[in-house]
Parts: sequence; structure tokens; C-alpha cells
Amino acid sequence: MSIAVRSLVIGVVLSAFLVVMIPASTLDSAPRFTRSQAYGDWLLNCFEPASKSNKQQKESCVLRQQLTHQSGKRLILITIVQEQKKQVSVRLILPLGFDIPKGVKLQVDGGSSYPLQILSCHNVGCQAEAKMSSKMRRSFVRGKMMHVVMTSSGDNKTLKFPLSLRGISNGINSIK
Repeated sequence: MSIAVRSLVIGVVLSAFLVVMIPASTLDSAPRFTRSQAYGDWLLNCFEPASKSNKQQKESCVLRQQLTHQSGKRLILITIVQEQKKQVSVRLILPLGFDIPKGVKLQVDGGSSYPLQILSCHNVGCQAEAKMSSKMRRSFVRGKMMHVVMTSSGDNKTLKFPLSLRGISNGINSIK
């Protein structure tokens, strides 16, 4: 498969995941892309519902960062979204092959860690989520690096996937 075709396929798959990760309450029908902006190492993608039947529905934004293997394969996709009632959630798509009972956590600068709830696993990866507490937000804003920490299921090794926190403060502020 050529690089251009592979890039197109990856783009389509990621777009599908972004649509899935937008709060369901904002979707009347297919969302319409409205804007995109970089915040450090994070990318903000915003959408508005295709139907304007409910005047209270407005633009929904997803702040995201993706970690890819040198081969180009996605390892981790992390998104931050605002749910109803201003609750902010952190959602991830994780690679397969980790020990689910041992869990997954986000660790900031080797200190504070936040457990993730595994929601489901499919052939493209596992979905996990955590509601963003004020403590988690402060850690993200003050931190430099976050790691997604899990244990591999085959050899029981601890895996740490690095994600930059550069730009996350302005990015989180922009999703409100």
C-alpha cells in the first residue's frame, strides 16, 4: 500500500474515532468540521451539529494528541472533551496486548497518577476514560510530560508511553 493511501486510510479511521469521542448529546446528525488549532503539542478540532434544530447545541471541541510508532502505526490517541454540565473527560484509544486487570493509568512527571476506566476493546484498540478532576487538571497544567502506564499481557513488563503536556493549559481552556 502506498504511503498516500495509507495516510488517507489512517486519516479516515482517526476522523471516525474523533466523531465517536464527541459527546453524544451534541450529535443531531453528522457533525460539521468548523476549525482546527494547534496548542503546543496538542491539536484542537471543533465541530458543530449539522442540524440547528436545538438552539442550545453549539460547537463541540476535542483536544487531542497522538503517539505513533516510527512505522507510522498509532500507539495512543488521547482526547480531552467537555461533556454536558461542563464535566471534562480524558479519553484514550490504547493498543491491544496489555493486562486489563492490572489497569492503565496516566502519570504526570513521575509523580501523581490517575487510573483510567477501560470501557471496551475492539480490533483497533481499547477505549479508556477518566473524568478530569481539578487535581488532575492542575497536574496536567503544571507538568511537562505525561505517561500512559500499563503492563504488557505477554511478558508482564511495565510499558510507559510518553505524551507531552506542552500547550495543554491553553488547549483545555479552548474547549469550554
